[in-house]
Amino acid sequence: PDLVVHHQDVLQVNYPEMAEEEGQPLIVIGNLPYYITSQILFALADASHYGAVNCATVTMQWEVGQRMVAPTSCKDYGILSVVFQTYAEVHCHFKIPPTVFYPQPKVDSALLGLHFLGPSKLRQRLAGVHPADM
Repeated sequence: PDLVVHHQDVLQVNYPEMAEEEGQPLIVIGNLPYYITSQILFALADASHYGAVNCATVTMQWEVGQRMVAPTSCKDYGILSVVFQTYAEVHCHFKIPPTVFYPQPKVDSALLGLHFLGPSKLRQRLAGVHPADM
């Protein structure tokens, strides 16, 4: 497979347009800046509505990763859990210590894998679901 690296502002990327140019859904790999992690993740989820992003393998702050995979009835369960467990299959692969980064952050990181369902499977998953029930 070919690797195409795009060097641009991640918050300005038009993922559906990029996927159309590539002729296929995107696979995203990145070390997400901690201060804009949620913005990037929500942009990927939005792009998955159009089938533009197939999957993502990303590093992020450990606590954010734990919120994404948190089970219901857990203190970490919240909006990140609901959204990403609805839109994707989410797996926290492992914890990454600060010592592997330069400069070293003051927190642990996590490697997460997200496999987005895509538009048709998402519609099936949400069929009959009412927001008040979530």
